[in-house]
Amino acid sequence: MKELSFYEQVGILLPGAVLLFGLVLLAPELRTAVSAEGAVTVGGLGLFLVLAYALGHLVAAVGNLLEGALWRLAGGMPASWVRDPKRARLLTADQHQALLSKVKKRSGAAVTAIRGLPRAEWRGLFSGIYRDVLSHDPSGRLEIMLGSYGLNRGLAAACLILLATTLVRQPPQWRWYAVGLAFAMAGYGFRMVRFALYWAREVYAAYLALPDTPIAISAKHVAKAE
Repeated sequence: MKELSFYEQVGILLPGAVLLFGLVLLAPELRTAVSAEGAVTVGGLGLFLVLAYALGHLVAAVGNLLEGALWRLAGGMPASWVRDPKRARLLTADQHQALLSKVKKRSGAAVTAIRGLPRAEWRGLFSGIYRDVLSHDPSGRLEIMLGSYGLNRGLAAACLILLATTLVRQPPQWRWYAVGLAFAMAGYGFRMVRFALYWAREVYAAYLALPDTPIAISAKHVAKAE
């Protein structure tokens, strides 16, 4: 069986485990469903991991809705901010010119300007940029950063689900739980935004460091990029 990828481990399994553990705390009657008689056994641990992985995909779906709403308010993910003339903090003016020149030389795209580029056209262009960078990143640093982004997105979504569950069930001291979960969700959301920003900067820095003329890369790196 294929091993879980880094993203599946941190972006799916861990948020799912947090959600499952939180649900068990909020609804003690679920303990027997996870483990017979509430005891910790090898079989119970295996069942917990399976349920956590399944719930992790549900958490990821909620996380997709959260990030969609967040980035819509922010004018798109940080990687797309280079299209917006009003956002100059991601790349300097010189870096913008260097990026345009690099895109023309490495991809052969007939692009006259990146700022103001239509969203659909930009998506295809950035996809090529990222695949190009990823094929030259044997360390997997960008994938790790993307996994960290997914982890914080998943944890924020898990906290949101637990917050909603707390407000509905209102267990003892539910107000304290609600406040704690709200702060945790805000913290994970902040970290998610920071990782998205760092990831975008890292992608562009790595791309600008590539030679103007594409060189042959190993089949291993090509397969990794795909």
